[in-house]
Amino acid sequence: MIEKNASTAVQGAFWRLMDITHKSHSIESGWLFALTWLAVGRLACPHTGAPLIPVNEMLTKEAWDGLPEDLVPDEARDMVWRRDYEQSSRIEALKIVSELIEHHAGQGWDVIDAAWGSGDRYLQGGLVLSPELCDLLMGAIDPPEGASLWLPFDSAGQLSLRALRRGMRVIVDGPGRRNETPLRLLIALEGIPEEMLSRVVFKVEAGSDGSRSIQPDYLIAIPPFNEKIQPGAGWRQWEASGDSAMEGITARYGPISKVQLERSEGWAIAALWPRVQKKAVYVVPPSVLFARGQEERLRESLILNGAPIESVTMLPSRQFGGTTISTAMMVMSRVPARRSIRLVDASSMTDDVKSSMRSSKALRVNDVLGLLTGPLAEDHLACDAEISQIEAQDFNLLPARYMGASAMAAAGPHRALGELVTIIRPPPVVKDQGAVLVREAGFAELDKWSPVATGFAKTATIQSRKLEQAMLREDDILLSIKGTLGKTAILGAIPADPAWVKRGLGLRSEDISEVDLAAAPIIASQSCIALRVDKSVCDPLALFLFLRSDSFKSQIEALRVGAVIAHVTPTTLLKAIQVPVSAIEAQVSSSGSRYEELCRLERLIEDSQRQIEDIRATLGGVLHE
Repeated sequence: MIEKNASTAVQGAFWRLMDITHKSHSIESGWLFALTWLAVGRLACPHTGAPLIPVNEMLTKEAWDGLPEDLVPDEARDMVWRRDYEQSSRIEALKIVSELIEHHAGQGWDVIDAAWGSGDRYLQGGLVLSPELCDLLMGAIDPPEGASLWLPFDSAGQLSLRALRRGMRVIVDGPGRRNETPLRLLIALEGIPEEMLSRVVFKVEAGSDGSRSIQPDYLIAIPPFNEKIQPGAGWRQWEASGDSAMEGITARYGPISKVQLERSEGWAIAALWPRVQKKAVYVVPPSVLFARGQEERLRESLILNGAPIESVTMLPSRQFGGTTISTAMMVMSRVPARRSIRLVDASSMTDDVKSSMRSSKALRVNDVLGLLTGPLAEDHLACDAEISQIEAQDFNLLPARYMGASAMAAAGPHRALGELVTIIRPPPVVKDQGAVLVREAGFAELDKWSPVATGFAKTATIQSRKLEQAMLREDDILLSIKGTLGKTAILGAIPADPAWVKRGLGLRSEDISEVDLAAAPIIASQSCIALRVDKSVCDPLALFLFLRSDSFKSQIEALRVGAVIAHVTPTTLLKAIQVPVSAIEAQVSSSGSRYEELCRLERLIEDSQRQIEDIRATLGGVLHE
């Protein structure tokens, strides 16, 4: 067990060593410089017998050259003794390491997660994980001592060292750019390097046909995101075939099979899973769970051909160093075909931590593991989705799409949104000479409780023949479907000139008065649609209030597509959104006065904000006189 004072001292020494070089070299160079000095300092400790390098000779290159290359590779040696590192830098580094040797030689030197960083000093090169995510990935497969674990993308060595501490056999070779130096240095820091090195496979030899022969018990894979598999880059030699779950994803070209996926995340699942004997866990971007095209074909093949997917978990952001990207964890297992998949939404399962680290929220590892394997408690966090349900949802694996089933059932019968409304789509904006000027309702008008009838400042020009079917009316509901999803507003009594189709031809907003412009028809902006409610089956206000509810927000978030700009298609909305019509209309009937009070308070806030601005402007004028 590493003593707390030793751990604090080693971490502090690590960052002091990095600070020696950070002004003149890259973060990656500084990280390797610090790791190398700590590893060599550990080899100079007398805790296991005769040190491999005397402390008083650590400023001579000849002494470093005598160190075992499997513990201190040439890359690390060259880093410390490169010409642009002055001797003064090495003297300062030796002073820091000597203090550790003097006070903590017999204790553990743990810097397994030092790359995770402090403040803005994240390691930018390679993939660095939060300590909690590392623990979650290991816990998700829970490999026993002596088992073999394949870690093809563990660039910082965090997962490899955890596995070695568990007594596992580790394979670190794999596709993509490789660098084994960090792991060798971390092993040198452990105090029993020879025993650990004997359980690491750094190189998997290629067969006569160029393919690699490897069959690990377990796999943890975090492939690079959004990377295209380039011909000749060496990735194809890691592909395996013969797995029934991959039918439709692989194709035979003469004596070999080839994975018909070109993007790195999906490829890693299809290419590496057939080699795994027991269990695998992948960390992928959310698009793998819902995107069409090759990702959908991958999900369909996995689910219909044996369903090896055991669980899917949405993870919080800020689990990767230097980025806020959101990710998902997919666990796959060699068990008899299952009838359901455990889906977990852990995106908010974090605790605030008092730390100098850039990420101030720590993943609650035990709670997430409990949702993965334990009984279901609250279906807004986890649920078991039947294979038939998933198939009906086009093999979409976003957990939010299947959450809250019991709450929806408690609200009574539901009807699809498409049974209650007609969609009014925004027409294309044109610049023709004969186009008609209109006003647009968009994000500026959204998220208001009171009906919106004025203030439409944005204008556009559209073809006159499109106006009749595109213009909005009182009680239409505006809804954003691109960018920020699910923002709404209900339209009030809109003044409009029925003869505008002739008056507005060829006009520009700057050519007419505000009074005349107020008579121009209104259309939805390009990021929105309007819902025209069938009043014979649903009250517009009741539907509007439902669209402001958490229930609707969770439903529309589950439908989002687009890895960069979120959006949802109108057709999907009409089909997938379920509305508890009787329940929402009963709610409006019993609490209509509360809605009126909400609107009154909103108007009061707006009036107060206007008064604040007027007073501020007046004070500003006085101060500038």
